Amino acid sequence: MTTRAAAILMLMLTLPAAALLVAADDVRVDTIRLPSDGGEGLATSKGGEELTLALPDKVVAAREENVGDVLEDEERPWACCNSTVCTKSMPPTCRCLDEVEECAAACKRCEPSGFNPASHVCNDQYHGDPGPTCAKEERPWTCCDRTVCTKSFPPTCRCLDEVEECAPACKRCEPFGINPNRHVCNDQYHGDPGPSRGASSSLGSPRSPPPSYGSIVTVLSIDGGGVRGIIPGTILAFLEEKLQELDGPEARISDYFDVIAGTSTGGLVTAMLSAPDDAGRPLFAAKDINQFYLDHCPNIFPQARSMMGPKYNGEYLHTVVKKLLGETRVGDTLNNVVIPTFDIKLLQPTIFPTYNAMKDKSKNALLSDVCISTSAAPTYLPGHHFQTEHEDGRPRDFNLIDGGVAANNPTLLAMTDVSKQILMGNPDFFPIKPADYDKFMILSLGTGTAKIEEKFDAAECGKWGLLGWLYNRGATPIIDSFSQASADLVDIHASVLFQALHCEKRYLRIQDDELKGETASVDVSTPENLNRLVDVGKALLKRQVCKVNAETGKNEPDQNRGTNEEELVNFARMLSEERKARLRKEGDVEL
Repeated sequence: MTTRAAAILMLMLTLPAAALLVAADDVRVDTIRLPSDGGEGLATSKGGEELTLALPDKVVAAREENVGDVLEDEERPWACCNSTVCTKSMPPTCRCLDEVEECAAACKRCEPSGFNPASHVCNDQYHGDPGPTCAKEERPWTCCDRTVCTKSFPPTCRCLDEVEECAPACKRCEPFGINPNRHVCNDQYHGDPGPSRGASSSLGSPRSPPPSYGSIVTVLSIDGGGVRGIIPGTILAFLEEKLQELDGPEARISDYFDVIAGTSTGGLVTAMLSAPDDAGRPLFAAKDINQFYLDHCPNIFPQARSMMGPKYNGEYLHTVVKKLLGETRVGDTLNNVVIPTFDIKLLQPTIFPTYNAMKDKSKNALLSDVCISTSAAPTYLPGHHFQTEHEDGRPRDFNLIDGGVAANNPTLLAMTDVSKQILMGNPDFFPIKPADYDKFMILSLGTGTAKIEEKFDAAECGKWGLLGWLYNRGATPIIDSFSQASADLVDIHASVLFQALHCEKRYLRIQDDELKGETASVDVSTPENLNRLVDVGKALLKRQVCKVNAETGKNEPDQNRGTNEEELVNFARMLSEERKARLRKEGDVEL
């Protein structure tokens, strides 16, 4: 009992009882036994001996009178409840958090609960005694070192421990990571989370605390753009270097972002940052991304091209991606990844988020298949077919091409996926609301464009036929137009949204509109051009932060912000502070 609560209580006690509490250092208040509950007063203990102190009649009488007045006018919307949340007022205002198959007849707002559509929660408030408990709910774990609990009383908790075998009471014991012997119990429990083991039960490196431990949701988004993925690779290497200056040499990008989204080449970078190695750490450090491009792009995009079908057969890309990612699946990633593709058979986008893959076996595809699919740019690389299974063993076919057809800039996809998880009741994001975009912090990285060249005009393209739109002066106008239009529309939407919420500095878009010649190409993989792209990324760090002009579509210097380098230093500081705050909170008894 707190000092303030004890002081208030002593004002209600008889003088002898108050004197006893003040005089005895080792007296502890255990419970208050009211006459209406069959007790006699205040139950205390001193040196192991239980004592009972009388409460004055007027305190008890006031409680009974108030509750009685309310119960005459209002029917309780549940018959019994194991998990009540009540205010400290008298009479209290209460809610019942029990998940039930069918609400009581008196409940006016019976709504589906969280992940299980068959369960419901009564969202009515009731002013009065919450009533009796039902049969006691069994805790779905025997002990837990890493609990996430709400601040309500009783709390709603989840256990994040990774174990070889879940407790028998766990209803939703699901695999985690690439090791088939690692599991997490995804049940929610309303009540005390119970004891800890005293030593971590995690197998391998523990996951970063989810957003429910912090105050913001952190998002990294990476555009598509072929060999131009070197540009965001350079930006990410700088950011990771600044994070390591703050938090040590083992700091990695994936330790700081809740969601990493990537399209096409950005999807491949996303996989390199988020896929776990054998030790449970990220497969790549950010500084190694560009070396991957320098080593492999000349073979992915060889200068000897096919005259029939796609320009490149994709065989080398398939081989190197499968070797890199092995048997890692979407649900195994260290972060929630969001990678878009487009199903050419169904003519609709197919998105692969980690959270979805953890619930839907048919979406838990091999990460290599997803990366190959999102990179299959029309006319450049062949589409990709693969198959997964539903829970009941039925096959599911995917016929996919480049995600840039639908979302070359996946920023909004990442934001939408978070909102979806909140609506579904995912406790990783409690208590953020679906439209709380002012609680997002987003770093959106482009791969550069050639807008400054103004290469084509209406008079020229008005004369083109099919071939002119597909290939013209080293470019593919129809593909470039679609991908750049979708990327810019997302940037305009996100920029205006964060300005309207007065939190512009939570959104940082880094993009270069001044590429020229071969640097603007997605597939010129000569050593000279690849190294020029590294230089483009370094020069971009020195430029002033830009924001898109909604009228002209061009990026213009933002006079209220510094250089991209300076903003990334600030971004690193905010990311570090957020992570440290979460780690501190993870160790607290009450979250």
